Amino acid sequence: MSNCKKKSSNINDHNPGEVKAHFDRWHIYKQIIRNDYQSHRGIHDSLRRCLVSIVEPEFDVLDLGCGNGSGILKTLDGLPVRSYIGVDLSAVALAEASKGFSQVRYEETFARKDPY
Repeated sequence: MSNCKKKSSNINDHNPGEVKAHFDRWHIYKQIIRNDYQSHRGIHDSLRRCLVSIVEPEFDVLDLGCGNGSGILKTLDGLPVRSYIGVDLSAVALAEASKGFSQVRYEETFARKDPY
């Protein structure tokens, strides 16, 4: 029988300076998103179709790991969103998200939180 124990990936197991340096390389992540290397477009397209078919008159969104919010911003465009909360570890990402959400009609909040 094989041992299937997974090594802990708790962010607290890592050097805080290394974690900060990783998230500060935001320009690399923006290239990944722009070129859709992680298939975010398909995910957001599917989410939008689902939300359009089942949403209540108004709904709230909690986006954990929101990054710069660019994908979800397009997903929610024109939908009856009451409020949006975006949570991420990266201050750089949250600053980008805050700029991107500046024209929305609903209340938006951004928080830098460590889930551990």
